[in-house]
Amino acid sequence: MSFPALKKSLKRTPLYLLYRRIKTVKYFFRFGHKFGYTKTAKLIFKLLKGGGPDEIYLPEISRPIHVRISTSDFPTLNKIFIDEEYKLPVNIEPKLIVDGGANIGCASVFFANRYPGAQIIAIEPEESNFSLLEVNTRHYTNIRLIKAALWNKNGNLKIIEFEEYKKWGFRVEETQSFNSDTIKAITLTDVLKKPQYDRIDILKLDIEGAEKEVFTNNYEEWLPKVGVIIIELHDRFKPGCSEAFYSATGKYGFDEFRKGENIILISSSLKTREY
Repeated sequence: MSFPALKKSLKRTPLYLLYRRIKTVKYFFRFGHKFGYTKTAKLIFKLLKGGGPDEIYLPEISRPIHVRISTSDFPTLNKIFIDEEYKLPVNIEPKLIVDGGANIGCASVFFANRYPGAQIIAIEPEESNFSLLEVNTRHYTNIRLIKAALWNKNGNLKIIEFEEYKKWGFRVEETQSFNSDTIKAITLTDVLKKPQYDRIDILKLDIEGAEKEVFTNNYEEWLPKVGVIIIELHDRFKPGCSEAFYSATGKYGFDEFRKGENIILISSSLKTREY
């Protein structure tokens, strides 16, 4: 057996799965510190048993969020609602927010509650994530879902899954074939073609390396119309992401901030404040 095959086989053993669950427990303690330990204890117990989806009730969120306990969903929820990595250092009343790489919808739900007057477009290509995205956003009339992947041109993409990153490790690449697994590629220019949209006030991107393509070609039509960019760069997956991103955005006068794993660019025309 080859080393990659052996490594993949070991990752399916009960001992390794238990290790992954224990590793996730640290996120529950941070959650409990902010929102109470009774519910958290129940979640940890369910995690160690290998439990499935559960509802998370957050004080500042109008509806519960459904997460898959033993996956990367809970770290994602911590990142957005505990660490508040999408809380912006700018006073803004956005009309349009684009959530690129929406995953299960945590960011879209955060924005919908923080900016109830905004229209939100949530874009997610992966089937299991999209199914939970539908559940988590079904009560929000201002969130519109698109099952597709952001790219720099229209076409067909396929998903490449990396097991070690679980549900947040899906990446896409171009393909010439078309079948049931083919993913639609769309551009941010497509988003702005809708008559009611003339600019993107907040653009959040967590697209697992596809930012390299998005910021390499055909960005001139939409990038000048963006007020705020929140992005996680993935050079560890795909070298050249940072170079493409800064080469493109450097032409348009943004101020840079950092929070957690995210880079936040804010148009110099907007007045910023301290976190």
